[in-house]
Amino acid sequence: MAGVGQKPRKADQTSPTPAPAGTAGAATAPLSAQDKNFMMSAAKGGAMEVHMGEMAAQQGQSAEVKKLGTEMAAAHTKANNQLMALANARGVKLDTRHKMDKMSGGNFDQQWLAQMEKDHMQMISEFQAEAKNGSDPELKSWAGKMVPTLQAHLKQVKAAQGKMTAKKS
Repeated sequence: MAGVGQKPRKADQTSPTPAPAGTAGAATAPLSAQDKNFMMSAAKGGAMEVHMGEMAAQQGQSAEVKKLGTEMAAAHTKANNQLMALANARGVKLDTRHKMDKMSGGNFDQQWLAQMEKDHMQMISEFQAEAKNGSDPELKSWAGKMVPTLQAHLKQVKAAQGKMTAKKS
């Protein structure tokens, strides 16, 4: 800093460089209620998908459901870790506790696939809405990048359901 009556040094005249997008500087803006609600819903849903995937890998009756469960558990674990990083950067504590419908009696594979179809249709809708209407740029981007993965999961589930239906005939 220049003393009284001295010409200011060049270093004293420069303004601080703004933090680049995607760094801690971006985390200072408060999240909208929509963004925060989306994060909470995505965290619960993601945790449930991991749990359901692990359940299918262990209890699935067909090799296809076991494989699909393993793939979904891995994909949702990766997505959950990304979401947790976004939440931590924004000072948001996510609750991943979730309720699962009991799958008892009947064909586990059919019940699991039906649940996965329902869950993924709902998630696709929520993620598309966040990608379109969210206010946090990084969260919007993440949600948009996840939609194709969710759509691919839904397609796999429907294909497995079709194979099961064809086997019954």
